[in-house]
Amino acid sequence: MYGYHWYAGAPTRDAATGEDKPNPTAEYIGYANAMQLATAYSGKVQWDEQDHSAYFWFYRDQMREWIFFTDLHTFQDRYDLVKKDGLEGFAHGSSEKKTRRSGSFCHSTSDVLSAQTDLLYEITFAMSLL
Repeated sequence: MYGYHWYAGAPTRDAATGEDKPNPTAEYIGYANAMQLATAYSGKVQWDEQDHSAYFWFYRDQMREWIFFTDLHTFQDRYDLVKKDGLEGFAHGSSEKKTRRSGSFCHSTSDVLSAQTDLLYEITFAMSLL
């Protein structure tokens, strides 16, 4: 499963005014890498009630960084929403190269179980690194 790692990129220069502008930047991050950063920088995993997503933040080099990622709680919320609203399914993906799936559409119980297996694989892999 994947998430986003947000941080302040190098400032950009406004062509009209010549002033530096902030440059928020994001990149994909997998569960294992997210957990490594949480451990290394004492990030406390929290729950965003509005976006239904796990996240944490930390400071590195006096810059605040945020990680929003898929964990079991996030995945279960998405699956419950599909069931509640009678949707056909939901898209999910993986940023880890070693997982069996690299992005698919969950629309059956077997797809969901397979996706959950992928997430558990990433969680197990991440925990083995701690």
